[in-house]
Amino acid sequence: NDVTVDPRDSNKIYAATNSGLFRSLDAGMTWSQIGSGILFSVYNVTVSPADSNVIFTNGVYRSTDGGSAWAQVIGSANGCIAINPKNPDIVIALNQFSNTVYKSSDGGTSWGTRTPPTSDYLTSVVFDSTGKLYLSAYHGAFSSVDNGDNYTSIATLNGYPDHPHDSIFCLTS
Repeated sequence: NDVTVDPRDSNKIYAATNSGLFRSLDAGMTWSQIGSGILFSVYNVTVSPADSNVIFTNGVYRSTDGGSAWAQVIGSANGCIAINPKNPDIVIALNQFSNTVYKSSDGGTSWGTRTPPTSDYLTSVVFDSTGKLYLSAYHGAFSSVDNGDNYTSIATLNGYPDHPHDSIFCLTS
């Protein structure tokens, strides 16, 4: 599951849990459940760095009003979601089970697929502050300077499945 602080308001925190999506407006002192109608088990939440009203969760669901109303914009992406801080119209979502990378160039309204850099199980995706994209899989990590159209391998691990602790499961910026 995931905890995300709104990049524009540090008092606003989102918690993705097995019981749904929760939001605090007072830096975690109190919490309320939001996201009626989205998945029961939420394990990823991403807030746009340009507009705090734009929020994504796994599924992929998107809210454009701060979490009051939600629409499912991809029916099969179940993994991490990343928004480019230099160009928030660029959104990347993963389907870990089908090894699919989804890309939106219009803030999540429409989506296309991109060829993943590996046939390995995809685990995480994140943009750094410069807009460089990083994607991890069980056996390695990749970077992209063109929003996921092309990748360069930056790390390779050969331990999985014999040594699962040698796998990359999460990237953070």
